[in-house]
Amino acid sequence: MVPSSRITNDLVMLTMGSKLLLVLAAVLSSSSLLATGASVTSIHRERVVSPCSGSRAMGFEFAPEVAHDEPEMSSAELSRTFEQLARNTDKLKKRVRDLKNQYVSKRFKDTRVVNDLDQVGFRLNGMPSTDAASVSSIGDAQAVSTVHDAFTDLAKVSVFIDQARMGEVLAENEHVTFEDDFASIEDHHENGLYVILCALYKVTVGIRSPVTGDMHREILSLKVTEVDRNALRHTRDYLVLRDFERILGRLEVHFLALKQLHTR
Repeated sequence: MVPSSRITNDLVMLTMGSKLLLVLAAVLSSSSLLATGASVTSIHRERVVSPCSGSRAMGFEFAPEVAHDEPEMSSAELSRTFEQLARNTDKLKKRVRDLKNQYVSKRFKDTRVVNDLDQVGFRLNGMPSTDAASVSSIGDAQAVSTVHDAFTDLAKVSVFIDQARMGEVLAENEHVTFEDDFASIEDHHENGLYVILCALYKVTVGIRSPVTGDMHREILSLKVTEVDRNALRHTRDYLVLRDFERILGRLEVHFLALKQLHTR
């Protein structure tokens, strides 16, 4: 395997333009670099394991987790919950899209390179699938796995959003920062990522199929490719925002289908 430092140094010798951005994306999507990535931080680990425990934005310590002996949720409660999840997911999707567009306008001098990235179809290693929802209805047999998959997908995305926010905090030679924007994606009090994760966590408890240790281990084993150049970071974080928007679109369809299932 070629050391990541060697790859990065070779990349910066190229001329900026579409060719470089495509090579950067290839590096960032390479599974060979996964082992050199940044692991989940201890604070973020707590937030993934206990998504209902509060946020940095609210300024308090982790609260007690949702009790596993809470009453089972009724069909009416599940229907209302999935309807709200679909609504919040749609709102978050729009905010992610707005941030993506702002990010492109400030971070890329030539937006044609973004079009090139999209046409080639690069995806970051470790990010969930961006495939569009293939079903408009969900049966009883698929309901639990659909909820578990939604939780796992959003928790995986949270690892990348956390690293994007930290990248903004630590960045040098940047005239504009998106730290607060990424933090708002995580912690918005009505439709932030952790609000949705918390709601899904409560659903898993309410349907008597809570998040498992294997699910947590899968999420917490993720590593995000570390970067030491702004151009690499810009490309990585654009891909995160682009794919997050698509994932939210898929989940919105699934939540509406789950609402319909429990409205019968």
